[in-house]
Amino acid sequence: MHVIGTAGHVDHGKTLLIEALTGINADRLPEERRRGLTIDLGFAHFFTPGGEPVGVIDVPGHERFIRNMVAGAWSLDLALLTVAADDGWMQQSSDHTRVLRLMGVPRLIAVITKTDLASPERIAQVSEQASEACSRLGYADVPTLAVSARSGQGIDELKELILKEIASLEQTAVLEQRAAAQRGPTGSVSQMQSVAHIYVDRVFTVKGAGVVVTGSLMGGVLRRGQELLLLPQKRRVRIRSLQCYYKECETVEPTSRVAINLSGIDAGQISRGDLLSEQGTLFQNTMEFILRIASAPGTQADDKSASPKRDTEVEIAVGTGHQIVHLTRLAAGNLGRIRSSRALPLLWNQPVVLIQHGGSSILGGGRVLWLGKTGKQQRLLLSEIEPTLPAELGGEHLARLKLSLDGAVAPEEARDLKLAADPSQGTVELVGWIVAKEYRDRLEGRIRELAATPGGVRLDELATKMRGEPETLLRLAASKLAERGDLSLRGGILLPAGSEALQVSPMGRQLLRDLRTGSSRGLELSKLKIAGARKELRNLVRAGLAVALEGDIYYEKEIYLGLARSCLAGQAVGGTLTIAEAKTRTQLSRKYIIPLLNRMEKDGLVKRSGDERIITALPQ
Repeated sequence: MHVIGTAGHVDHGKTLLIEALTGINADRLPEERRRGLTIDLGFAHFFTPGGEPVGVIDVPGHERFIRNMVAGAWSLDLALLTVAADDGWMQQSSDHTRVLRLMGVPRLIAVITKTDLASPERIAQVSEQASEACSRLGYADVPTLAVSARSGQGIDELKELILKEIASLEQTAVLEQRAAAQRGPTGSVSQMQSVAHIYVDRVFTVKGAGVVVTGSLMGGVLRRGQELLLLPQKRRVRIRSLQCYYKECETVEPTSRVAINLSGIDAGQISRGDLLSEQGTLFQNTMEFILRIASAPGTQADDKSASPKRDTEVEIAVGTGHQIVHLTRLAAGNLGRIRSSRALPLLWNQPVVLIQHGGSSILGGGRVLWLGKTGKQQRLLLSEIEPTLPAELGGEHLARLKLSLDGAVAPEEARDLKLAADPSQGTVELVGWIVAKEYRDRLEGRIRELAATPGGVRLDELATKMRGEPETLLRLAASKLAERGDLSLRGGILLPAGSEALQVSPMGRQLLRDLRTGSSRGLELSKLKIAGARKELRNLVRAGLAVALEGDIYYEKEIYLGLARSCLAGQAVGGTLTIAEAKTRTQLSRKYIIPLLNRMEKDGLVKRSGDERIITALPQ
């Protein structure tokens, strides 16, 4: 299936052309029909000789509605650029062609309309003018065809040309898939974009059904009953029913116009520009990203008004939505840092268009080079790498960026990118992650340093102490070091694989001696007048040499176990223990016995039942 659309200057016959092709007047708003002016997106379709539907999106031509035009361009396989024979090439002809190019629309047909109002010489002149302008704006060898929507002249030929271009697109897609398979581990952008997704362009309520949204389905198949993720809301919704070109469907394939009846949401909770995607989406909510800026095609290098300033507010058009963002151009290269006040659902390498804030000028566009916040060093790295990247990016380039900036690629991303470790390229495998060798060495070295501090380091503290590193990778890497015998992992605490003395400071060793001397009295922190005693006692606990009780009471580990054994001596699992019995057996006062029993409960030895404790395990 395919979706095509119109583009072109206001009053150049876009809506009438669609009606001649499809029999459908795409102007759906009363104001549009009254004024004879397309304001918002319109939708129609026709069928191929084989019965396959081709969706058609009509866009407004007036410059005041350029944002609506961009909203209709994001999903097009082919655009019909209308140029009226009487007017010739106009400003919006250029602007719309620039938008199509920036949004990555692959094919274009220049349709010379209103031929009933011009001489053959004028028609030929405008055809040549359109062909030259399209070439200058990034579409070389564009086919041109003269038609009259009023008389029907050339409409059948236009349909044939549309089907020919669509067939050519399908053949190109097959060849690209074969090439991607031959490239092997590098992956491709098309593979990354294979997740079903829709940018919403209309939302309304149907009595008895509820919320219905429409949009162009891209990337994958949708099924009735399927659960979808709504972004940026991060909300799960379910497909109650599906329609494709007014026909109820169990499944819908891309690229096609669809209407989705959703459950689990109200109409006020979803709007144009929101994204619906299947689970496991590669789209990310982000309020900051790096854009690889492309000037609007055909813009002169010295035309300062036609490109974004160094530090300014602009409107960014993504999918069917647009919003105001802050753009800061980086000092070197063609990169811009985009910061938004609300989250945008984006995909790596996704095309966007930049529009003048408060105006209608197309300032340029580009593709998403990096999703998420970046530090100064990361931005410097991106500025160095960007000039070495080709114009068309594939999955291997995302892998290169991730390895350069983050140092690591997660297992699921490595699978998506078909990325494997290659020591000759300086990459190695680390518990399923693909990482740069230097990054692995730095990561493991830092974990060893933390483990060597007094008391070692808890596994669950690594992410805090090594802020910015993936928590999952840190835990896996630390566990791997313990498996290799490079570190010792005891009770969730990482310690060096050396003598105990290496893990305890001189003050800690003194406190440990005091704990042993104190025997059943232990140590009370409130009675210690030693600066830093709390930290050192905590290190002894983490090292497994001491035990902390409520009230800041500490025992040496073996003394604590001895007291627990005394409490439970001669008892069996399932038996009971009273406070009085525990006091008698240990000779401890209530001040100590209650914290001791509570600690035993925490360790799973007893379970409280009223004033008694039920024995659940015996200490080893």
